[in-house]
Amino acid sequence: MGEMVASRLASHGFTIAIDEPYQHYQFAGRADLLAWDLDRRALLHVENRTRFPNLQDAIGSYNAKRAYLPGVLAERLGLRTGFNSVTNVVAGL
Repeated sequence: MGEMVASRLASHGFTIAIDEPYQHYQFAGRADLLAWDLDRRALLHVENRTRFPNLQDAIGSYNAKRAYLPGVLAERLGLRTGFNSVTNVVAGL
């Protein structure tokens, strides 16, 4: 699922990262798919889910990624003022 979305976004000039690790103090995890454009300072974060065995755990993890991932990635990429646009999506299959 991620490879299909990554292929489509890459064909439009976005930089892609699949299964990208991040850490913010005690919160650590991996983003399923990230796509960004440095010129527009835009970030897309897609979490692919094929099942939700524990809905509360899934939402908690997603909320932590929404809160911390853009800042961590902006710092890693050298964007001192962060992204202008951040979109977070859960894609369920």
